[in-house]
Amino acid sequence: IAARRARDKLARKTTYLDAVAAAPRIIIDLDFEEKLTDKEKKSMAQQLMYCYGMNKRATHPLGLHFAGLRGSTETRLSNISGFSEGWLGVTTSATPYELDPTFDPSSLVYLTADADHVLDELDANKNYIIGGIVDRKRTNILCCFLWWWWWYLVLIVCRLVFIFADNRLKNITYHKALGQKIQTARFPVQKYCTLTTSKVFAINHVFEIMLQRHRSGNWIDAFLKGIPSRKDIQLKQEFISSSSSSSSSSSSAPSAPSASTVPSTSTVPSTSSASLVQPT
Repeated sequence: IAARRARDKLARKTTYLDAVAAAPRIIIDLDFEEKLTDKEKKSMAQQLMYCYGMNKRATHPLGLHFAGLRGSTETRLSNISGFSEGWLGVTTSATPYELDPTFDPSSLVYLTADADHVLDELDANKNYIIGGIVDRKRTNILCCFLWWWWWYLVLIVCRLVFIFADNRLKNITYHKALGQKIQTARFPVQKYCTLTTSKVFAINHVFEIMLQRHRSGNWIDAFLKGIPSRKDIQLKQEFISSSSSSSSSSSSAPSAPSASTVPSTSTVPSTSSASLVQPT
């Protein structure tokens, strides 16, 4: 019995790694270590853990690489059991992606909300980069003062400040990609959905959107499953019927063998806006 279980485990592992090798690769660009606060780095480490957990459970996993991993972010991840040798399908390097000979520059696509090009299809030969940033918005101190006098007004003001305030690291990933002369792309969120809040998503939400798009083959399903409910996502009227049909077809589709069990990731990390796709 033990021998059969070992063979089954090895077969599942092999199937999983074969699926990873055939899929597009996601590169998390962690070369912003010195620009983040300790609190932001802690939040980012949690988001990276959730990315791994989602990918390990996925029937159609993606390649996952942490580039430019160093400093306190590396230390926090190293404190997680099994990192990094035990994280199946994940590769890590202290070398930034642009200096890593593993990656052909022509294969790199930086996901950023400011890109002119809209990402329509996923290419298994591409390496899609997500900026490793947790960028907390600047708040207005006036909101704190008004709280003591007009709490109802403060709620409105704080809401507006959160929506319209600039991120501290706004556009940093877009300008980085331009400086390196690599391709950029953004999600077609505005084509299919309307959002009443910021279009800036956390790292793990961007990864989940890519994961769901790879699994289902359509953006509607990816956005509905990957964008958190607090974003108040509304599907545009012309796509509502297609969303229902795609959901029913995806639920009846056969599933590929998944990998073995993973560390518990039942709680989605509470994060403020990260500079991702829609990143900065």
